[in-house]
Amino acid sequence: MLLSKGVPNTELWFFKTDPLYIQGFYDTFLRYLQERPSTLILQLPQGPLLLEGVLLKKSFDCKIAVDVHTGFVYGHTLKGLILNKSFNKLLNYADLVIVHNDEILDILYPSIIEKTVVVYDPWMFIQSTEQISSNDRYLVFPASYSPDEPLPEVLSAVNESKNMKVYVTGNFYRNPSMLRFSSSHVEFTGFLDRQDYEKLLANSCGVITGTKDEYTLMMSAWEAVAFQKPLLLSATKTLRNMFEDYAIFYNWKSRESILNALSEVFGERDLTYSRKRLKEKAINSLNSLTKRLKEI
Repeated sequence: MLLSKGVPNTELWFFKTDPLYIQGFYDTFLRYLQERPSTLILQLPQGPLLLEGVLLKKSFDCKIAVDVHTGFVYGHTLKGLILNKSFNKLLNYADLVIVHNDEILDILYPSIIEKTVVVYDPWMFIQSTEQISSNDRYLVFPASYSPDEPLPEVLSAVNESKNMKVYVTGNFYRNPSMLRFSSSHVEFTGFLDRQDYEKLLANSCGVITGTKDEYTLMMSAWEAVAFQKPLLLSATKTLRNMFEDYAIFYNWKSRESILNALSEVFGERDLTYSRKRLKEKAINSLNSLTKRLKEI
């Protein structure tokens, strides 16, 4: 959704659909017939959406640009294998492929890399909420409850440290076993509407998040940058290369490493320069995307 704000002359189409994308397939087709755009930008993962884009291209001679999120080419869950992996070869029919970090180029076919542009998430378009003066000292872990998330390791360390509080947002019914970490130091908020979530984030002392997988970036990391909050991240190569001088990194396999990172978050750090650098990278990548879209 943020990408549509950063590319001129684009219109966002958003359809609620079922897991197999049947309703979304139908709604997308009808909207295309009504609008007849010359170029479609498809946001994956949804393998069936890519299939529909290829069919529209062949039937109506439109161009397709494919916004490939990591789960489409690197998904290793059963759902990911069924809904995404079997559609990977259709990327050959795309006129342009959009990825969101440089490392993912390592796992794309050479024929795909030739028509790929790296675009960093345009976090500048995230509207930050005004901070309210408060004595509360807490961190926010925006959880997706995905298997690659080091949530148990982090929350176990938080409960051991006993000198801070972490609010864990997101739908904990996706993994109710995480509730065993509930304590005076760990509170599960459940799913919050956007306004409440931004208020919680704006008044926090920082964001902690992470992944056990390479090739993955989290929107919560960009939200920390947008809200000018300290950021604690797992030390994957992908995350280090992107947030090298902004974030505090931890080894998710080491409780001592997590505890050390937690102790650093309340220290004084000037993030102005690193935030400016991230903004420049995002703007330059958007300009590259705009140029490539005009060329297809």
